[in-house]
Amino acid sequence: MKKVLYIFLIVFVSCVNKEKQLTNIEDDKIVNDLPIGIDLLINENLPTKHVYKYDDGNIINANNLLDSLVTISSNFYDDLKIDVNNSFKILPQIKKGITYNKSDKNGMVYYLDSCYYAKTIFNDGNTKLRLFKDGNKYKNKQGDENISIVNYLVLASYKSDILVDYKIIYSNESFLYANNSRCFFVDEKLNLHLKDYSSDEEEISILLEKSYHIELDGKFMSQPITKISSKVIDEKVDLTNNIPFGSWRYDCNSNYRYFQIDEENNYEVTLAMEPNNFYIKLEEIKEKRKDGMFFFKIKYAEGIAANDVFSKDYINDEEVVTIQVIDKNSIEFKWLGYYDNIIKKRVISECPFGEKLCDEKPILLKQCELD
Repeated sequence: MKKVLYIFLIVFVSCVNKEKQLTNIEDDKIVNDLPIGIDLLINENLPTKHVYKYDDGNIINANNLLDSLVTISSNFYDDLKIDVNNSFKILPQIKKGITYNKSDKNGMVYYLDSCYYAKTIFNDGNTKLRLFKDGNKYKNKQGDENISIVNYLVLASYKSDILVDYKIIYSNESFLYANNSRCFFVDEKLNLHLKDYSSDEEEISILLEKSYHIELDGKFMSQPITKISSKVIDEKVDLTNNIPFGSWRYDCNSNYRYFQIDEENNYEVTLAMEPNNFYIKLEEIKEKRKDGMFFFKIKYAEGIAANDVFSKDYINDEEVVTIQVIDKNSIEFKWLGYYDNIIKKRVISECPFGEKLCDEKPILLKQCELD
C-alpha cells in the first residue's frame, strides 16, 4: 500500500510540475508583429495643443487627430490580456520621487500595481520583445481628488530569457479631473517612438517626444530627440514655444544653484535656492506663455532651510520667475521675488543666482548637464 501511495505521489508531483511549466512564457517561435502601436504618433500634422470649446456643456470643437490618439491608446491597452502567473519582477518608477501606494506629505496617494506578461511581439531567435501590462488592482479607488491611479505597459527585451532592458511605453495617470499619459509606436526597424500628453476639461497638449532604437544586444538606445513638430494644421507655431527642458546655470562648472525643468520627472520645475537645503518647486502659468516667454508661480518649497526663509503666504497665482528662450542652449532668467498673499506685494528676497547677478534684470543662463 505504501508503495502504491509513493508511486501516486510521484505521478501527482510530476503532473503538478508539468502544469507549472505550462504557465511559463512559451515564445520560442519566431515572431514579428511589428509595426505595433499608433503610427499616428509620427504624423507631422499632429497639433501640440488643442483648447476645447463648449456649448451647453458639450465640446463643439473636438480635434480628430488628438482624440484618435487618446482613444486608440486606451483601446490598445484595454484589449491586452495578461497571465497573472508571469509577473514582471520590477515595479517600474513611472514618476521620479514618488513613493507608490502610500500617502505623501500632501495626503496624495499614487496607486501602482505590478505588471504581468501579455504577449511577445518580436522574436528573431536572438532578441525577444515582450509586453507586460499592469493588473489594474486599484481601479475601484478612483473618484477622490487625493488619489491617482496609474495604468501602464512595459516593453522589455530579453536575450536567452534574461532581461536586458525595458521602457514604460504606455501609461495613464488618472486624476479626478485630468490625465497624464504616454503612448507609443514601434516600427518594423525596431525604432520606438514615445509621446507624452496631458489632458483636462480645458485642453489636451502633447508635451514631449522621445525616440529609441532597440539594438541587437537588446539595449534601448536613445535617438536624437526630435521636438514635437512645429506644424499645426493650417497654422505655424514658433519653436521657442516648446518648454526648455534641462538644467540651466549661470556657470556649468558650479553645482551650487540652478533652474531645472526635468522631462523625465513629469516636467517638474525646480529652483535650487540652496542645494540640499532649500528648493522651490514651480509650476508654469500656461495661459501666459507667449513668444518663447514662460511664467512660473510657486507650487511649494522643501528642504531643511525652507522653514526659516519661506512662508506659505508666498504660494499663490503670482509669477515669481520668468524665462525667455534665446536659443536651444541659453535662456534669460528673471527673478521677481516672492509675492506675499497677505500684504499683497512683493517682499525682498535673495536672488537665486546671487544679488550682483540679478539686480532686477534678467541674467543669461546656459544649458548644462541635467542633475
